[in-house]
Amino acid sequence: MACEKQNELRNAAHQILERIASLAREQVEAMEARDDDRLMAIDKQLETEFGAKERAFGALFEHRKEHDC
Repeated sequence: MACEKQNELRNAAHQILERIASLAREQVEAMEARDDDRLMAIDKQLETEFGAKERAFGALFEHRKEHDC
């Protein structure tokens, strides 16, 4: 059974993944509209979110490893 901290970490990671999905959809729209400025702006946001995802996953897996939950 997952502890409360693991649930918090999973929720945080889930929110980041939702933001990544939303940004990816926006980037597809920018590509279709040939809006290169918007495309690149979204790309920078995606890079930031991917970094956040890596940190969130790292925290989740480290917590699970340390607490065996």
